[in-house]
Amino acid sequence: MASISDSIRAVNSDNYALLKIGAFAYFFYLLFEMTTAPQAQPATSTGQQAAFSVNYFQIALLAFFYSGYCSIIMNNRISQSVVTLPPFDPLKILSVCVKCTLVALPYLAIGIPTVTYALGLFHFEGVPQLIAIAIIELILVAIIITAIICFSREFKIKDSYNFKRLMSGFPDVLVYTLVAIVLLALFNVFIALPVLWFAHSFFEFGAVFRYAAFYLITLNLAYLADYCGQLNFDIEDREEF
Repeated sequence: MASISDSIRAVNSDNYALLKIGAFAYFFYLLFEMTTAPQAQPATSTGQQAAFSVNYFQIALLAFFYSGYCSIIMNNRISQSVVTLPPFDPLKILSVCVKCTLVALPYLAIGIPTVTYALGLFHFEGVPQLIAIAIIELILVAIIITAIICFSREFKIKDSYNFKRLMSGFPDVLVYTLVAIVLLALFNVFIALPVLWFAHSFFEFGAVFRYAAFYLITLNLAYLADYCGQLNFDIEDREEF
């Protein structure tokens, strides 16, 4: 069974792990900075810098590159590689990013209209509606993650359309990924919150704070990607059963 503690240990024990995470985080940080309009970060009347804003283009761009980053980590876990984090190979990373996008787009193209249609069938409001919306959206996300896990085995796009494996695997991905996210959230109470509090105390929402945020995001996605790589073996066991 997948273990988030094993993922944390695998990532942290990789050669020069902190430096590698720092380098990848800096790349994602630069992407964010270069696509942020100057007026999106105005100074307040007290002279302090306002919180940064995020636009849809930035989300899409970061998702594009983070997908390849995570897929390579999944592949390293699935193939039992001695290395956990991706190599500094721009061509390989870019290639995997493009393929991940081709994997996810058909599911998004079908899933988003389906989710929108399903939400239109609800005739109730309040907490029950929010719960129903969250469940439907999480199912779509779990299907896409499962497709990327299947793709990450050998970086073959066709593997992501193995619907037998997809349907047998996504319930486990849905449940266990949520469990992993909760455990990572508890872990970050002792790691991320103190770091961000320290950075904000001295630098407000400036460049240091933003880089620290990207460092922690990049680190936690590495944990989660390795964990998803472990889920591949659960998917294979369920498929055989």
